[in-house]
Amino acid sequence: MAKTLHEQLVGAWKLVSYVEKPTDGSEPFYPMGTEPQGIIMYTPDGYMSAQLMRPGRPAAICIRRLVPRHQRGGQGRSHGLYRLFRPVPHR
Repeated sequence: MAKTLHEQLVGAWKLVSYVEKPTDGSEPFYPMGTEPQGIIMYTPDGYMSAQLMRPGRPAAICIRRLVPRHQRGGQGRSHGLYRLFRPVPHR
C-alpha cells in the first residue's frame, strides 16, 4: 500500500538549495549563499524544526563574545506545529 503524504514527509531532510525568485522577473537571490547548509525535521505527531545557515559562519557557541554584531547574520531557524492540507487544483 502506498504511503500517505504525511508518512512520506516524516523524518529529517537535508537542505539542497535556498533561492528567492523575485516576482518582478529580476535575478534570483541566494540569501544563504549558493551552497547553504540546513536540515528540517518532521515528527509523526505534527512538530517540525528547521535550521539553515550560510557556510563559513563562526561557531555558534562563542558567537556573541567573539564576532561583531554586523557579522552574526547568515542563519535562520524555525520550529512549531505543522499541518498538511489537501491540495486544491488551480483554475
